[in-house]
Amino acid sequence: MIPEKAAPQPGDAYASALIGNAFVVRWKRAPNVIEVNAVLRDILAAAQGQKNLVCMAIVPGTVNPPEDEARRQMMANTEKILSVADAMHFVVEGSGFKHVMLRSVVTGLILVSGRRGRIVVHNSFDDAARAAGPTLNLPIAQLVSSARAQKLLSQLE
Repeated sequence: MIPEKAAPQPGDAYASALIGNAFVVRWKRAPNVIEVNAVLRDILAAAQGQKNLVCMAIVPGTVNPPEDEARRQMMANTEKILSVADAMHFVVEGSGFKHVMLRSVVTGLILVSGRRGRIVVHNSFDDAARAAGPTLNLPIAQLVSSARAQKLLSQLE
């Protein structure tokens, strides 16, 4: 059972949009379990009547990893997301040692979970958009410009 969504508060943990068949979420801070489940509900709602849904999660370099309980919930929600989405693309922004290690850890978890190919880690949204390109129902440039207009991308992209 997924807990009810918390009332929106200023500074919510994420912003998201359905752009074509791409559900894009940008984390603003480390989420709690309620917020992790809110994203799941948003994805499941976006998947209704949608063909070839692609999920794209952006983790800015300034966002800390979630607490253990939220991380466990994210892992549990992965199967539910993959039941309605063709693929999940994680963008872990940042170029420092911490970010390289975080991408390596996420990649290792993907390999262990047996989801290689359906879950991919990138260091930029542009890379993720190019990788998802063949399954998108709109041009890559349109996805990127729409995500930028909705303030889902960092200023550097």
